[in-house]
Amino acid sequence: MILATIFEPLKHWNFLNLLNQACRSINYFCFMQQKKIALVEIGGSHDECMFSQINALQSINAKIFLVCDSKVHERLNKLYRFEDILIVDTTMSAIGDLKKMRGIAQFLKKNQVEKVVFNTAQGGHIRNLRFLISKKIACYGIVHTIKKFNESNTQKIIHKFIRKYAVLSDILKDGIRTEFKNNVTTYYPIEFPDFGKHYLQHSDQTWITIPGGIEARRKDLSTLVTMIEQTPADVKFVFAGKSDPDREEIKQLLSELEKKNLSDRLIHFDHYISNEEFYQLIRSSNFLMPLIHPDTPSSDQYPYNQISGSFNLAFGFRVPLLIHEAYSGLEDLRNSATFYHPATFGKDFDFARSNSTNKTAEMSSVEKWKTDVQRTNYLEFLDLI
Repeated sequence: MILATIFEPLKHWNFLNLLNQACRSINYFCFMQQKKIALVEIGGSHDECMFSQINALQSINAKIFLVCDSKVHERLNKLYRFEDILIVDTTMSAIGDLKKMRGIAQFLKKNQVEKVVFNTAQGGHIRNLRFLISKKIACYGIVHTIKKFNESNTQKIIHKFIRKYAVLSDILKDGIRTEFKNNVTTYYPIEFPDFGKHYLQHSDQTWITIPGGIEARRKDLSTLVTMIEQTPADVKFVFAGKSDPDREEIKQLLSELEKKNLSDRLIHFDHYISNEEFYQLIRSSNFLMPLIHPDTPSSDQYPYNQISGSFNLAFGFRVPLLIHEAYSGLEDLRNSATFYHPATFGKDFDFARSNSTNKTAEMSSVEKWKTDVQRTNYLEFLDLI
C-alpha cells in the first residue's frame, strides 16, 4: 500500500517528462564542473556584443576569463567580475604583436581554458593565434563583416581552427556563401547594461535617436535637414555619440540648420558619452534611426555586409526603428521598423508615431528577440547544452 502511494504519481508521467528530468540532471552535474570559457576582444570595439555573452555564461555558473585591450577592459571591468584578465594592447609592430599573441596562448594554457570565443573572429591577429593556441581548446567566433568572411585569404586560415561561427542577424546569415552556412548560426546580442533602468525625462518631446556621432560616411546627412523640416517642433533628432565640431560635415550641417532656424531641433555632443549615458539615452528614445540610405558612401556595407548597431539596440530595448523604405523587404526590419522615404518623411513619421505602441508590442512578441531564447541559442552555439 505504501509503495503504491509513493509510485502512484509515476503513472501520470510520460516518457518526455522523464527524459526532460534526466537531461536537466545531466546538465546540472556537467555545469557543477564550472566550464572555463575565455572571451577575446582585442580590436577595441564591439564590446557591446559581450554583455549578452557574459550574462549567458553566468547563467550556467561558468568561469569566465577575459582577454581584451585597455578600452574594453575599462568598460567591462566596471560591470562584471572575471576569473582572470589579460590586457593586450596591440602596437602594429609585427614582432611585438606576435609576442602578445603568444602571451594570449600562454594565458589560456595557464588557466586551462576549454573554450574560446573570439568576439571579432577576423583579422591578422586572430589568424596568427591559429598557430599558437592548443588544438585541445575549442574555438568559436563572431563575425561582423561577412564580405571578408566570404572572400578573405586571412579568413580562410582562420576557418581552419574555428569550430563554429555566429553572425549578428538573419540578414547577415542570408549573405553567407553556401559552403559555409552549415557552420554558421545567428546570434542576437540584445542584452545591455541597465544602470538602474533610469529614463531621461522628455515627455513634451519625441526623440528620434541616431546612435553615434555626426559623420557623413555611414549617415546620410545630406537629406537630414529636409527630414527635420517635415516634422513638428516637438520632435528632436539626437546624435548619441561624440561629434567633433571641427569636422567639415558637422560645420556644414549646423550652418544649414541655423539658416533655417532649426538649430534647436538637433541634440548632439562634443564630448565622449559614457556607457551609462549612452544606454540611458537609447532606453529613453521614442525611435532609433540608423540614417542609412541607398546611394550613399556606406550603402555597399549596410545592412547586407554588416548591420547597423541600431538594429540590436532596438530589438533589445524594444525601441521602434525608422528605416528607409529601400530595406522594407528584410524580415527583421518589418518586425521592428516603420519605413519612410526622405521626400515623404513627415507623413511617414506621423504614422510611425501613431503606431509606435503597436510596433513595440510586435517587437516584444518576436520569439528570437526574447532574452531566454538568445541565452539558450548562445549556449547551444558553444556546445554547452
